[in-house]
Amino acid sequence: MDKKIKVIISLASIYLLWSTTYIAIKYAITGVPPLLMCGIRFLIAGVITYLYLIFRGEKHPSLKDWGACAVS
Repeated sequence: MDKKIKVIISLASIYLLWSTTYIAIKYAITGVPPLLMCGIRFLIAGVITYLYLIFRGEKHPSLKDWGACAVS
């Protein structure tokens, strides 16, 4: 794929994702407590990242890795 097309796709995805985040915050702020909303966002981001890594064929994290993540 051409480098210029990759840049355009990357910027378009950032624009789309950030704009939907602001819309979601606008509607969630009236009915969801802030810490719960933050936790849900991080949970969704973590699941998406984990599924992406599995799809790429990366190895599953070890118990030690999970422990380090839990502490952080």
